Amino acid sequence: MDVEQLNSIREQLDEWINAFKAHLGRSERVHWYRLHIAGLILEGERKSIEPMAKRLPGGNE
Repeated sequence: MDVEQLNSIREQLDEWINAFKAHLGRSERVHWYRLHIAGLILEGERKSIEPMAKRLPGGNE
């Protein structure tokens, strides 16, 4: 999945993430959780933090 495809399912992804908000606590965790899940969904062979952060707009290791 590329960034354009990810953006097309953003609403569905947000709904799914909302189910976990109460368990994540602080709003910063929700923000980073959202980026982490997006990084896992996006194309790319390596799924560790540094390569995912480079692929994501707004990503930061």
